[in-house]
Amino acid sequence: MITNPNKENLKSYNVYRKSLHTQFLKDARNSLVKQKADLEKFQNSSLNHLYKQLTSLRKHNIIPNLETQAGRQTTSQNEIVEVVETFYKNLYSSTNIDQNIASKFLDQNVAKLNPQQSVELEKPITLKELHDAIATMKKGKTPGPDGIYLEFYLIFYNNIKHLLLDALNYTYVQTDMSQHYLKAILLYVSKKEI
Repeated sequence: MITNPNKENLKSYNVYRKSLHTQFLKDARNSLVKQKADLEKFQNSSLNHLYKQLTSLRKHNIIPNLETQAGRQTTSQNEIVEVVETFYKNLYSSTNIDQNIASKFLDQNVAKLNPQQSVELEKPITLKELHDAIATMKKGKTPGPDGIYLEFYLIFYNNIKHLLLDALNYTYVQTDMSQHYLKAILLYVSKKEI
């Protein structure tokens, strides 16, 4: 077990994660090629019908139109992406705070941590905390920009747990999170599909 997180451990983790991810993608591609070959055998069967149904469902995963801030409707996918991006940038940007409202909120009788609890929160992340966090996440969710699903971490947990723990603790100690960690993917889900 590596107890002193540093840049070399973070690099080792990233190299190992990348190699596992590459192997995972290679296996997935091989599986897809085999599935495609198998699908061609059954071109006139119900599998072909299922493929067409899934293809038509995929078309519903786009936003067909959206109202811009100016109040006009647009169907341009580029403009829709721009409107959504602007909305979320504005939503999560820092703004001046009304001090009166902030004071009312902060002056409420909010529970406070005792000194022992404060010390506990400042300790490095433990293997148990890492395991518990990964084990309680919901499966089957869309991955982040790195394309790695939660199931990857669950399957390879024993192989990567120390590298992952060192990478997280290194980030915690440095108090400087990479911009890569802060990126996310937004996906529109129609209420009709829910």
